[in-house]
Amino acid sequence: DPKLTYSKHIKTTTEKAKKTLNILKAISGTNWGKDKETIEITYKAITRPILEYGSTIWGPIISDTQLNNLQKVQNEALRLATGLTKDTNTIHLHTETHILPIKNHINLHCSQAALLTHQQPNTLLHLTNPTINRQKKHTIFNNPTHLATKTIEEQKTNNLTIEQAKKIIHTTTVKEYIDTLPNHPLLNLPTPNTHKDELDLDRQTRRTLAQLRAGNSPMLLEYLHKIDPNQHPSPLCPACGEKNHDVKHIFECTVVGSSLGLGDLWADP
Repeated sequence: DPKLTYSKHIKTTTEKAKKTLNILKAISGTNWGKDKETIEITYKAITRPILEYGSTIWGPIISDTQLNNLQKVQNEALRLATGLTKDTNTIHLHTETHILPIKNHINLHCSQAALLTHQQPNTLLHLTNPTINRQKKHTIFNNPTHLATKTIEEQKTNNLTIEQAKKIIHTTTVKEYIDTLPNHPLLNLPTPNTHKDELDLDRQTRRTLAQLRAGNSPMLLEYLHKIDPNQHPSPLCPACGEKNHDVKHIFECTVVGSSLGLGDLWADP
């Protein structure tokens, strides 16, 4: 790869990582399988290391198309963990699992790598010739999207240890990603955390709850009508027949008269 596009590397990586998804499929199902957290841990242990191997070098260089190919593998893994449908918004996939998108996670590692080289400035990553005026590929030292420069300066000023500075980078990366998230389309508010009581529920129930929070669930006639209008000709509520049978309406239908509210999908699962 003389032009350092890393296209062949990304292709080989995604193909290898996809094979590990068979393990996730073997421990997950619609009505059975391991809980969401176990599948997430398995993904982080056997799939994500393949996707991100060497990312401190190629992370700032690869194209958005190649980055998207890596992200698609992670999306599929998160769908297996949560049971969310294929048309679920990727933002909801990541808020439901509390996992950073591939791009943000790679930036995190690049920032931490740059921080570590500050401790040992004579590493190969610092071997550059500033007298040569030519086009160069981005690296973790000249790409402004990374947080390392600010944190290194803070480390010098406040005498932070490397471990303290790495934690600051991690916290900052996560916070900056959360701050960019839009309001949840159902609540028109920032997406709340799910109550810990959900951990006690079975996989099928948690799968349904996640789908309802995403607004895409096979228990909603509006969703089924959108997927297959021939088999499901009407999106109207089967109880009142007045409004579309969507997530909001199942809490507002006057015939059903539920005492629960939309926010209880998170607060009282």
